[in-house]
Amino acid sequence: MQQKEGPKQLYIAKKGAHAQSYNENPKEYEDQIDQFLKLV
Repeated sequence: MQQKEGPKQLYIAKKGAHAQSYNENPKEYEDQIDQFLKLV
């Protein structure tokens, strides 16, 4: 299996399982997205 090229970032939410990450941590989730987008 080949790894995709380009920047990556792992975000593990403190609360919320899988699809609930955003619902349980909206501010932290959005901050992580903003930080990532500044890299690309």
